[in-house]
Amino acid sequence: MGRRTALLALALVSMPCVVVGGDAAACPCEPCVEGVGMRDNASWGFYRLSDVYAHTLSSYNACFWPRSLACDYSHKRTHLSDLDAFLAAVRRRLARTPEAPPAADEVVWHLRLGDTVDCDDAFERPCARNAKYVLQRPFFEAVAARLKPRSVITLIYATQHAGCKDAHRTPPERSRAYVAAAIQLLRSRGFEVRERADGEPDADMTYMCRARTLVLAGGGYTRLAGECARAFDAARPATVLGLAAPATDLVELPRAYRNSRRDAIDADKARRAAKKQRESSP
Repeated sequence: MGRRTALLALALVSMPCVVVGGDAAACPCEPCVEGVGMRDNASWGFYRLSDVYAHTLSSYNACFWPRSLACDYSHKRTHLSDLDAFLAAVRRRLARTPEAPPAADEVVWHLRLGDTVDCDDAFERPCARNAKYVLQRPFFEAVAARLKPRSVITLIYATQHAGCKDAHRTPPERSRAYVAAAIQLLRSRGFEVRERADGEPDADMTYMCRARTLVLAGGGYTRLAGECARAFDAARPATVLGLAAPATDLVELPRAYRNSRRDAIDADKARRAAKKQRESSP
């Protein structure tokens, strides 16, 4: 167990939970750790649904959104990554707040933007940071080639999503430029493109869960959406396109792009490992 993890574990038994904008009884919060930017619930920028789903030390984040999917799920789950509990939370939300599902022939396409778009031309080349989250032109071209002609595509994204510590704020203009380039490419292929931009993450998640065709980006939120879409309607599992599980249809990338993306991801991992080592040194 690393030093930070140990400190957080100690906090679970030593600190009271302070809830912003809600009733503590509504959500079984883990203690709120001092100095963590995710306590800011003025917007959805620090909301961490997939972290709450998969990591017990992140469920204190649910404290600050007491009527959220994250909070509901935290209250009911029996283990980490409890998909049954998450599906039940999604269904309870839909029962409380009915929302129209995607059309049967609609392609729902998630873009992981915000803090991960760390360079000005992120649509054309992997950025030095967070390369695993953001996909480039060759991925869009490969997916477009597999879709039915003239399909309706709905892009779901958030330009304001922030890093956990908000130490590396990324200008939203970079995300908007990425979206503009993606739309231009898809429309040039004859697709009708719609947008769900900067919406409530829970509403976006329930929308993706009910998609018949879903395209994944990188990261935990998109992976959770893929798992949910595959399991939401057992009689008619969704078609999920992506680079890895939980995709049902794996997208093959051109070799040159695949190699450049892998190199960028490896370099980012090495940079993070070196930083972690420096921080842990006495």
